[in-house]
Amino acid sequence: MPLLVKLTNFVPDGGTWLNTQRPEWNDANNAIVGWGLSMVTVAHARRYLRFVQDVFTGSEMVELSEPVAALLQKLTAIYGAAPATFDDASRYEFLVAAGRAG
Repeated sequence: MPLLVKLTNFVPDGGTWLNTQRPEWNDANNAIVGWGLSMVTVAHARRYLRFVQDVFTGSEMVELSEPVAALLQKLTAIYGAAPATFDDASRYEFLVAAGRAG
């Protein structure tokens, strides 16, 4: 679930949108001012995915609650339909779709 929530805030070609409403946290995470996007969070998400993959590889089926399964299905469709490269319009469409899914 922590990763799914972060995936609803992913900005293609940017990072993960930080919802802290504390600009200084964004700056500290990224060493840049004003963007509010975190590549640090993307790197943590990648490591978390690797961890989850290692934990669940070869395990039995995992049950998900209906809301979590629905979010996973929506994000799978959104990410699966994403273009190979983004322009401003397609980036916006992706952000709106992922945000609404969340």
